[in-house]
Amino acid sequence: MHALPFGRGARIALFALPILALAAVAAIVSSAGGQATPTDSAASARLAIEQMIKAIQDGNTPIRDRMFFKLRIIGKESVAPLVETLAHADPRVRDYAAFTLSFIDDDRAVDPILNLFHNDPEISVRAQAARALGRMEEQRAIDPLIAALKSDRTEIRQDAAYALGLIGDPRANAALQALEIDPNEVVRFMAKDALARIDRAVKRKAAEKK
Repeated sequence: MHALPFGRGARIALFALPILALAAVAAIVSSAGGQATPTDSAASARLAIEQMIKAIQDGNTPIRDRMFFKLRIIGKESVAPLVETLAHADPRVRDYAAFTLSFIDDDRAVDPILNLFHNDPEISVRAQAARALGRMEEQRAIDPLIAALKSDRTEIRQDAAYALGLIGDPRANAALQALEIDPNEVVRFMAKDALARIDRAVKRKAAEKK
């Protein structure tokens, strides 16, 4: 067995190099305040969106979901590039961009998602937009969602009902009650569930005022 060509002191110094390098990086980050600048965050968001799009198109769900969380962590700087992504040619990408935006609390996303809900050529994307508006508890979406309960498309009726339940506003009650005779079982279930959610929301708000 051959001896190493350097002594114990040299070996210690060599093994210490990675630790020193990490310490140097930490010092640089600390001197900069330890926070990413808005420019850095925006660049990171765009890179994450590029990776998200590729993952969606490749069917790589783990990477897609990882980018979803990364964009949520970045937060506000993710909103503008995600809104741009709502115009992507691939409906799967538009769908997932709307889904991601609904988990970031930012009013800039509301009008673009409403536009998607009204105008997207793909029913699945419009349905996702309805769910997104519900998750955002967006008051401006109440009237459009109520109107959508009369859609001739089952997917739109059921997701509009679901969204209205998430928003929890009793203005939707009459329109939801009218769905008790809807020919589709899922629509009837979603309407009943939405009415129960709204009832709970009204009772909770009344209790909070006491």
